[in-house]
Amino acid sequence: MQRLVVNCIIEEKMNEFEDKLERLSKPEITNLKHEAMISEQVINMKRKTALSWWWVLFPVYFVAILIMKSFYFPGRNTFGYLTEFIANYPYFSFMVLAILPVLTIVINLLAIKKIWLYSVADRPGINFLRLTLFPALLILISTMIIVTYIILV
Repeated sequence: MQRLVVNCIIEEKMNEFEDKLERLSKPEITNLKHEAMISEQVINMKRKTALSWWWVLFPVYFVAILIMKSFYFPGRNTFGYLTEFIANYPYFSFMVLAILPVLTIVINLLAIKKIWLYSVADRPGINFLRLTLFPALLILISTMIIVTYIILV
């Protein structure tokens, strides 16, 4: 008798469970957390890119000064003035022409890596290129500054 009662209870519970499963429908999700994470990373990358622009513009400013000096004093070229600047101010020139561009490269590579991991790792394309255009440009400019410094030292 007890066994029959237990079987009836189990069967009743199974029927209730099956009814609940039949009433379930596909959940409606309108907002995904992934979109918020992507937008947050894009905003952070834009902030880092703005800071990197300032770090790159500082050495570019010195190179532009030397280019202008070579235009107004035609006796020597820009590389001569740059070599003189490096010889007269070795620590300052190392900081401006080597350390700041290296920091810019590292920060922008990390920003590109974050965008790659969070947004478009599964489907790279135009969005990835559009988001990473300015960091890639900063990396290129920084690399040119470092190469020029290495050649002249």
